[in-house]
Amino acid sequence: MRKRNRAYKKAKSRNLISDWKKFKELRNEVIDLVREAKRQYLINLHNSLVDKSIPPGKWWRIAKSVCKFKNKESQNSPIKVNGEILIHPIEKATAINDYFCSISRFDTEPQLPNVPPLAPYELSDIVITEQDVIDHFQILNINKPAGPDKLPPKFLKAIFPSLVTPLTFIFNKSLQSGTVPSDWKLANVSAIYKGKGDQDNVSNQTTDLSLLLIVLAKYWRKLFFKYLHNYIHDHAILTDQQSGFRNKDSTINQLLLLYDEIVKNLDKGKDVRFIFCDVSKAFDRVWHMGLLYKLRKYGIKGNLLNWFKSYLSDRQQRVGVNGFFSNWNTVKAGVPQGSILGPFLFLLFVNDIVDAVTNKIKLFADDTCLYCVVHDERSAAESLGQDLESLDQWAGEWGVTFNADKTKSMYFTRKRNIDVTSLCMNDAPLENVSEHKHLDLSQQIYFCFFCTPPPHVALHGLHGAQSSTVQKVLRTD
Repeated sequence: MRKRNRAYKKAKSRNLISDWKKFKELRNEVIDLVREAKRQYLINLHNSLVDKSIPPGKWWRIAKSVCKFKNKESQNSPIKVNGEILIHPIEKATAINDYFCSISRFDTEPQLPNVPPLAPYELSDIVITEQDVIDHFQILNINKPAGPDKLPPKFLKAIFPSLVTPLTFIFNKSLQSGTVPSDWKLANVSAIYKGKGDQDNVSNQTTDLSLLLIVLAKYWRKLFFKYLHNYIHDHAILTDQQSGFRNKDSTINQLLLLYDEIVKNLDKGKDVRFIFCDVSKAFDRVWHMGLLYKLRKYGIKGNLLNWFKSYLSDRQQRVGVNGFFSNWNTVKAGVPQGSILGPFLFLLFVNDIVDAVTNKIKLFADDTCLYCVVHDERSAAESLGQDLESLDQWAGEWGVTFNADKTKSMYFTRKRNIDVTSLCMNDAPLENVSEHKHLDLSQQIYFCFFCTPPPHVALHGLHGAQSSTVQKVLRTD
């Protein structure tokens, strides 16, 4: 391209036929090379996306760059708090951190039952071997940034042979004593815009899932998680209705299952009614005493239960905005995000929600989907209404808040005329919708069923299909 540019300047200044001929040859060569480079780029892109061995993080970075997903980070936007507009990064970081920490406080904590029904199995001690430390160090991602301790993973992996024995001793000592080092309870948090509501409203910010934890603490949780996961899996403690953060399960699996449930019943001439429940600040408001109660219920005892108590208590975080950080604040509730252990603890916390309902229910972490096949519209509405009351009661017992304004009702039918009975949650009527986006994760998976019904029945999910083939859409944007 530089040769082409020089040839153009020369041809323009001398205006000779030979110079213009040389320029055109170089121009055409550049065009061919650019086209070949684009073609090769697309081939390499395709090979990367279909490669089954590619790490999920890299796959999503490629997919986001290709699809040009919007970046929700809003660190450069001003924040409005109590009518005051904050512009400086430290002021914004402090306001956001105060808001996040206020979410984790309960005005009045619920009361625990006296004694949990104990499981016939237990897990009270875990012993970490040097081979465990070696195996996990080998898969340590050196591209991750450093946490509050400023130690990058690349440095730790370079010297890991000399760390194996002392780290094994430290990890086992932590488990035996039931304590977690205070420095391992620190986290740097970044705020991202939810994509809904006013961007300058602090309540429309949420914590980034990629919290910057101390690398050794994050590594330690992955090592510890293996034993906890195997115990939970071996005793089938997690409900089969939960799809979140589980091996060989995903959003696609649940969406396809719900899709099949709807179409299968519509083909049989039956209606289906769904309630898509929304939990407010689910991960940030997990009640610690309630979580420990349920861990004991699932057989976690002794030193291990004491370790979890130490792990959850006295946690601190600070928010960073454009390189400026707020002061450290104590987090009173919630499960630590940024590692696999926190979300898994959340699954155990909400695991018994399935016992509170009689109709079918599907869970994906905090996304709750309640539904039933309608044989009689009024009895189905009564049954779902009772389940909503039970969910409300369960939420009150465990410090969970269901957001009635964001909880939606959706009715799937092929009938022309039908009166849909209104349902309520927390004494607030639920909105009946004809289209809904379910499992709204960062990968932007949409699950929509729709058609074009007459205006007077526009609240039905599927209506007026002209044949047994129901109009349906399952798309990835």
